[in-house]
Amino acid sequence: MRVQCSQCGTRFNLDERLITRDVVKVRCSRCHHVFEVMRPQGTPGLLEDDQALVSPAPEGGEDTATSGLAATPPEGPPEPEPIPLPARSAASNKERARRVALLATVAGCLLGLLVGTLTLWYFGEKASLSSSPAPKERPEESQRPPLPAAGPEELKNLEIELRDARYRGLVHPKGGQLLVIEGAVKNLTGEPRGPILLKATLMDPMNQPIQELLFYSGTSLSDEELRQTDPEKIKRWLNTPGGRQGVKMIKPNQSQVFTGVFFGVPDNLAEARHGFHIVVLKAPRLPVD
Repeated sequence: MRVQCSQCGTRFNLDERLITRDVVKVRCSRCHHVFEVMRPQGTPGLLEDDQALVSPAPEGGEDTATSGLAATPPEGPPEPEPIPLPARSAASNKERARRVALLATVAGCLLGLLVGTLTLWYFGEKASLSSSPAPKERPEESQRPPLPAAGPEELKNLEIELRDARYRGLVHPKGGQLLVIEGAVKNLTGEPRGPILLKATLMDPMNQPIQELLFYSGTSLSDEELRQTDPEKIKRWLNTPGGRQGVKMIKPNQSQVFTGVFFGVPDNLAEARHGFHIVVLKAPRLPVD
């Protein structure tokens, strides 16, 4: 019988008796395409291993058999003969599915075993931690526990009385142009507070901070002292709780003066319209005797 490759169109002569199954697969020797060939009805097979050897048919004339198997082209070297590929049987597909199912089952068992082991370890550690005795607390060294620091709401009762800021004519030989913020903080909380820590922030025209100053209340300075006192000494007063006066406690309804000093501010501070704001940062409670 004559068969033709469905990919490249090459024709082959194939002995019908070599087809031992209803459908066999053959591979084209030219383009290597694999296609199926059906056995004609009523044709007996000769081979038991389902392999058929075919070769391309001559381009012209009638097909002639060679050694009773196939025809070869009259010109040129013979083409490699395609070998039909046996179709995969249903039994092999079932075997493959059975192996895949077995591997999936084994993998599931191993995963379940791992999860179970981790779960037992987790609950065992948790039980051991809960059953262990709690550490003993160290006894307080002081008979009186420390008072909590004042929160933001309580700081609102510390009123700031601000005076006009001064900077014109206040130039220090070492510290440059000075900006001095003066005022007083009044305790309206109804309980002793102190020492009072303040924060002043110098702002630019876009209301962005350009310099911050943290200092304690309790310091007052004259213009002459601002011009002649060493800047490091002034900074030590401002960084000392209670300030230059050394008074750390402000009783209810009492006030304490403060002075904040910025060193090296721009010469055209007023023309540049720089501003500042000041807030109470800390005001710890003090025990009542």
